[in-house]
Amino acid sequence: MSQKPALTLLLALWFALSSVSASAAAATVKKKKHPATSHKTVASHPTHTRKRSPSAPAAPAAAAQPTASPEELNARREELRARLEQLKQEIAKSEAHRSEAADALAQSEKAISDTNRQLRKLEDQQRAVNTRLDGARQQQQQATQTLQHQQAQLGELLRQRYMSGSSESLRLFLSGGNPNQEQRDAQYLQYVAQGQADLLKALQATLTQLQQLEQQQASQQAELAQLRKTQEQQKQQLVQDKQSRRKTLDQIASKIKTQKREAGALQRDEQRLANLVQQIARVLEQQKQQQAQRRAQATRNNQTPQENVVARNDAVPDDDLPAGAFAKLKGRLHLPVRGDVIGRFGASRSGGGPSWKGLFIRAEDGARIHAIAAGRVVFAEWLRGFGNLLIIDHGGQYLSIYGNNEALLKEVGEAVSPGEIVASVGNSGGNPETGLYFELRYKGQPIDPMQWVTLRN
Repeated sequence: MSQKPALTLLLALWFALSSVSASAAAATVKKKKHPATSHKTVASHPTHTRKRSPSAPAAPAAAAQPTASPEELNARREELRARLEQLKQEIAKSEAHRSEAADALAQSEKAISDTNRQLRKLEDQQRAVNTRLDGARQQQQQATQTLQHQQAQLGELLRQRYMSGSSESLRLFLSGGNPNQEQRDAQYLQYVAQGQADLLKALQATLTQLQQLEQQQASQQAELAQLRKTQEQQKQQLVQDKQSRRKTLDQIASKIKTQKREAGALQRDEQRLANLVQQIARVLEQQKQQQAQRRAQATRNNQTPQENVVARNDAVPDDDLPAGAFAKLKGRLHLPVRGDVIGRFGASRSGGGPSWKGLFIRAEDGARIHAIAAGRVVFAEWLRGFGNLLIIDHGGQYLSIYGNNEALLKEVGEAVSPGEIVASVGNSGGNPETGLYFELRYKGQPIDPMQWVTLRN
C-alpha cells in the first residue's frame, strides 16, 4: 500500500469515528429525556421495537452504551488523532529519505557508467602497448640474428689471422718476389684490414641497437604493468560502486517494507474500530461497507500490472547498414538489443498513465546495446525517470533515444557507427524491470519505432 492510500484510509477512519461519537452522544441525550418511555417500549412491545430498529439509531446506541461511553469514545478519538499526526510525520520523513536514496542511486549509477567507460579506454591502451611490444620483440629477434652472423664472420677472420702466424705485409716484403705482385698483394691486404675494421664497427653498432631495443622493451613492459595496475584499481572501484548501488536499493526496499508493515497495522486497527462501531450503531454498516470497497479499489489501483509482450526481437544492428540519409533506412533498421518488446507505440500503459511514446525491450542485465545507425552522441547523462540516458543525432532531425541503461559507453560529441556498442542494459532511474526504453523522434516528435525496424535478420 502506498503512502497516499494510507493517509486516505486514516481520514476515512477519522470520519467514521467522529460519526459514531455524534450518534452515541445523541442517543445519550434522548435516553435522558425519555427514560420511562424507552424502557416501556422495550419491555412491552418487542415486536414493534424490532421493526423500528433499522430506521432508528437510538436503540443500537443505547444497547451499546455499557460497552463504550461517549467519554471513552472521545478519549479513543484523541488517541487516534495523536497517532494520525505521528504517522504523518513518519511518512514525511520516509518521503525525504526516499528522495535522498534516489539521489544516491543516481550518483551510484553514474559512477558505474563512468568506470565502465574508463575500463574500455584502458583496454584499448593495453592493446596498443601489446602491439608495440610485439614489434619491439620482432626487431630484437632480427638484431640478434644479425649479431650472430657478424660474430661468425669476425671469428673466421680472427682464425685466419691466427693460422697465418705473422703479419702479411712483413711476409711479402721478406719473400724477395716480384715487386709489382708484392704491391698488389699489399693493396689487397689493406682492403682486407679495412673490411675487418668495418665488420668490427658494424658489430659494435648491432650491439648498441640491441641494447636500445632491450631498454625500449623494458620501458614498454613497465608501462604495461602500470596500465594493468590502473585497470585493477578501476575494477575495484567498479565493485565498490556496485556494492554502493546495492546498498542504496536495499535501503529503499527496507523503507517500502516498513511502510507496508505500518499499513498492515493500520488495517488491523481499522478492523478493531469497525467491530466497535458495529456494537455501537448498526446503522453505520452500509457506510463501513462503502469504506471497505474504497480501500479495496485503492489497493487494486496501487498494484502495477505486467505489460503484455508485443513481439520478440532476435536481431540487432550490424555494421553493414548502407550509407545514406536516415530517412531512406525506414524498414531496414534493427532494434538496439535482443529481448521481448513490451507495449505498443501510442497504446495506453497498464495501470494508467501517459500512453507509450516508444518501446520497452525487456532484456538481461548487462546485455550490449547497439546504435541503430550512424550518428553522433548529443546527450549522455543521468535523467530522472530515465536513469542513464543516451541520445544519438542521425541527421535530418532524426534522433534515437536509449534509456534505463546500466552504463553509458559513449560521451557527448563522439561519433558512432551502425551496430557499435554504446551502452549496457540495466534498470537505472528506478525502473522495476531490467531492459531498454527506446524511442525514435523526428523534429522533436515521437514516431512509431516498429514502422522503421524489422525483427528478422
